[in-house]
Amino acid sequence: MIVRQLPPFVTPVGVFGNETEAAHVISVARQAGATAVQLHGPCFPDLQELLSAFTLVIAVPVRESFKADELGKFKPSAYLLDAYDPERLGGTGKTFDWNFAREAKQYGPIILAGGLTPENVTRAVREVHPFAVDVASGVESAPGIKDAAKLRAFFAAVAEADKE
Repeated sequence: MIVRQLPPFVTPVGVFGNETEAAHVISVARQAGATAVQLHGPCFPDLQELLSAFTLVIAVPVRESFKADELGKFKPSAYLLDAYDPERLGGTGKTFDWNFAREAKQYGPIILAGGLTPENVTRAVREVHPFAVDVASGVESAPGIKDAAKLRAFFAAVAEADKE
């Protein structure tokens, strides 16, 4: 199992989309060795059951009609805010208006996602002050292929922003 090969203090996260059965999420996450669960909606299982077993991240697509106060209906460990796309649950490479993320912070820790790259992550961290950032396509040389130089540049940009 890959999870057993991870270094200390790395958190394996099980990512689930439109799951409605908490028992299924718990079973798969435990079998995979995940200690955190990230849920993408709009359908969600019983969150209380998951919160008692895992660190819980709710992924929220942000569009122009986003209302931060709607986050109050959830009580996860953190919110992952990503750009809305009508076709995909995440990983679109698009940014969104970071003012929404600043507003959302009053409801819990924010993980900022959506179109982050080595070129814009410093500004994103400075403007939003998120708990964490999430990157995928912004550090790829081709879809699904991570680029070592882009990863180093991304980490350096985050470190630069963290100095402040």
